[in-house]
Amino acid sequence: GVRDQVDSFRAGLNDVFPLECLVTFSPLELREMFCGEDRIEWTEEQLLGHLHPGGGLTDKSPTYKFLVAELLEMNQAERSRFLDFVSSCPRLPPGGIAKFHVDVFPDTTATKQGFPRSRACANQLYLPPYDSKDEMHAKLHEAMHCSAGHHEQRVRDL
Repeated sequence: GVRDQVDSFRAGLNDVFPLECLVTFSPLELREMFCGEDRIEWTEEQLLGHLHPGGGLTDKSPTYKFLVAELLEMNQAERSRFLDFVSSCPRLPPGGIAKFHVDVFPDTTATKQGFPRSRACANQLYLPPYDSKDEMHAKLHEAMHCSAGHHEQRVRDL
């Protein structure tokens, strides 16, 4: 089974700091420290502070405004998919949105029929020039759902 993996994990962790230190934390606290926060909460003000437009995109650009509006309307499952799409991690880091950022760029090679794309290793999102929030919604959700699990699949294949 996984016994050897668990033993190796414990040994590696113990190399960094004594495992006895962990007994002061509850299981929930440990989970949040290692895995990030369960609830994905953000406000418009927080998004504007942590979604950084670049490459000619500004906070006044319609495409950027569509993205912010779309993110505010997402439920927890959709927010998790979005985070997974842009960062390969479906949770906010410990500390929440305050410890997270995404650089948002226009995709200059895409048409309005194109899909958003991401560079998850760098927390970068590239958006085609959509004419409406409805277009953004449809294309972003399709991109998020069609790319889900790509990194997990790669790990399983190794």
